[in-house]
Amino acid sequence: MRNLNIASESFCRDKYLYFSWMRKHAPVYKARYILKKLYLITRYKDVVEVMKDDRFVHDFNNVRSSSGRKLIWYIPGPIRPYLRNMLTMDDPDHRRLRNLVHKGFMRQQISSWEQFTQSLSDQLLDKLAHQETVDLIDAILFP
Repeated sequence: MRNLNIASESFCRDKYLYFSWMRKHAPVYKARYILKKLYLITRYKDVVEVMKDDRFVHDFNNVRSSSGRKLIWYIPGPIRPYLRNMLTMDDPDHRRLRNLVHKGFMRQQISSWEQFTQSLSDQLLDKLAHQETVDLIDAILFP
């Protein structure tokens, strides 16, 4: 699999097949997105390692060429809002946001939601029990 363009129709149609192949044969894969070259990291443990390594830039607005020139990335409009989040920010912005939200993700806090979440899930699924077919996205996300 050479010269993979992740914006291609072929990749979009069979992305799970491509990612499965990459995880097995090329966990760090050099690909293209439109005219840019990039690396896809396809295994969880490798992604975690890169995300924690300060030598890597997470915010595409901070990507520079080897000469230090800022690189301009074309990101389709509908995708842009998804790329501006805590995971795609570099410090100090990442650290500031993480400090604001970290208590909500502590084990005790998450455990406190378990009973409510289970009860709500049971109610939603009980309503669907008698239906022959169901669209779970609509039924669960938009009850």
